[in-house]
Formats: sequence, C-alpha cells, structure tokens
Amino acid sequence: MPRFKQFVLRVPPLDEKAWDKEAAAAKGIEKQLLILQSKAARLLQGINDFNASPERVAWLSMWTKAFAALDGGRIALIGRSEYLLNIISRIIFEGTLHGETILEPAAPLLKNWSPQKKTLLAKAEDSDLLIQRLRAYTAWCLWNDQLFYKELQSYRTLDGVWNPEPALQMASDKNKLTALEEILGLDNAAVNKWELKKGRSRIKKHLQEKLKIIEDLLADPLIAEWQKKLQRTQEIGTLPFFALFAESDRSVLKHLKGMDLRFAYPIYMQGSMLIHGSTIDQLLHIEENKISPIVASTERACELAAFSIHNSCDYILILLDFLQNFLWPMKHN
Repeated sequence: MPRFKQFVLRVPPLDEKAWDKEAAAAKGIEKQLLILQSKAARLLQGINDFNASPERVAWLSMWTKAFAALDGGRIALIGRSEYLLNIISRIIFEGTLHGETILEPAAPLLKNWSPQKKTLLAKAEDSDLLIQRLRAYTAWCLWNDQLFYKELQSYRTLDGVWNPEPALQMASDKNKLTALEEILGLDNAAVNKWELKKGRSRIKKHLQEKLKIIEDLLADPLIAEWQKKLQRTQEIGTLPFFALFAESDRSVLKHLKGMDLRFAYPIYMQGSMLIHGSTIDQLLHIEENKISPIVASTERACELAAFSIHNSCDYILILLDFLQNFLWPMKHN
C-alpha cells in the first residue's frame, strides 16, 4: 500500500539562465513574465531533500500551476489571445486564494520576511500550522482526483464510451469506418464487439489502478484527518479548499468579502464566464449596429490580462519561496 514516504520527488533540471537570456531581449509585460519564470526555475534549486511528503507535494503542485500559468500566459500574449489570457488569469487567481488560505495562520511572518534574510524567525506552532494547511491542500486535491477517477471508471461512463453499437453502425459505412479507424487506431478486423470489450476491460483496469494509488495516498496517516473531514462533507457537493477551515465560507464571493477583497470578484467572474461559455460580450464585438467575432484582441487588452497573471504568479512564487524555509530548512539561497 503506497504512502508518501515510499515516493521520491523528481525535479526537472531547469536552468533559470535560459529565461534570463530571453528576458534580456524582451520588453514590457513579456519581459516581466520571463523574469518570473526564471525566479520559478531558481526556486527548484532550494529542494535539497527529495523524500516525498504531503506538504512537499502541495508545494510542488502550486509551483507547477504557477509555472504553467506563466508559460501559457506568455504564449497567449504573443498570439494576442485575450480569451486564453483571461482563462489563465481566472485559474491562477484561484491559486492565490489557495495560497492565502495556506498562509493565513502565519500571515504576519510573511510581512516581516524577505528572500535576502538569512534566517526566518518562526515559532514551532507557526511551522506546524503551515504544514497542516499544506497537508490539507494535498488531501483536498487528491479528494477531487478520487472523485474524477471514480466517475471515469463507473459502469455508466465505461458503458457509454465503449458501447459497441455506434462503432458497428459506423463500420457498415466505408467513409465512417475510415474515420473510426483513425480515431481509435484500429484496423478493419478490430471493429467488433470482442475488441471493444477488451478495450473497455483494459481501460477499466488502468483507471482502477490510478484510483487505488490515490485512495492509498488519501489513507496516509499524515492527511487522514483531512480525508475524514472531506468524507463528512461528501453529501453537500464539491467543497472549496478554504471551506475546510470555515465551513460557512462556501463560495468565492463570500471568501473574498471576508478578506475585504470584494472588488476582486469581477476578475474571477470574468474568467469563469469564459470557461463556462456563458458570455457573448467577451467573444463578440458589439458596437453601434455591428456584431463581429473577436479574433485578435488589442495589444493593450492582452497586456492588461497578462499583467493580472503576472501579479498572481508573483504572489504565489513569493509564498512558495517563504514556505520553502519550512519544508527544506537547509535550502541554498
């Protein structure tokens, strides 16, 4: 039965100098995004102990989200896709809310801390509270992964995906059969009930193996208390991370109000509308008597959206640098 202590962390050998070189030739917000990517790559050098733990996995997950947001944001900026930039901004903004929740018990420490300081003065209880919040984050993420794989490997999903009838009907049409073979990677002889049944069995076994790993990690004693708390909330639907610590705080809007950040909700709302497809105004130009699709946004609009990504990632990287002192206390500065 796998536990976190049976895993090791594998850190990609990123060289921050590669981003420094690109940043030297870039301008504006693209330059700032590249500088942050260099900072993110440099953070990995502070990992000097590769034994896995729930709190270290939480840190690495947050790092990956920030790095991917910077990477995706820069590509979207070059392509002038305000659509992608606003979606990425929405995703990474939520990442800052997760970071705020983790930091909350020791927030005053961050105000008096800078990467240049040689030591971090913290009480043992501050360290314990931060580590517990990081463990809660890992448990919450794994809990959602578990729900996902349970849905994937349910008989309703598998029956729908591997139902032989549509495939057999397509096989009677040569044109459709050719398309089916390309999609499924099958040859003519493989489009039959037997091959589809084998495919269903194979994917079910794979999904069950993935689910077993996640369930075993959730059973790790280090995060067992959070797993139990999540189990108790199963009947009331998906639980936001911050609701683990304030059960009445079950929406982003309420959470932002509690942080005196109600004004930031439109940023979250804008990205959510794009993700859910519940907007016309963000996809079409509506002016006077003309309506047209937004194919390429203005440079200024894209820069503003990229700036939002930059600010969120900058905060997360500062937080990760701070947390590294608790997870890898002998890190190299």
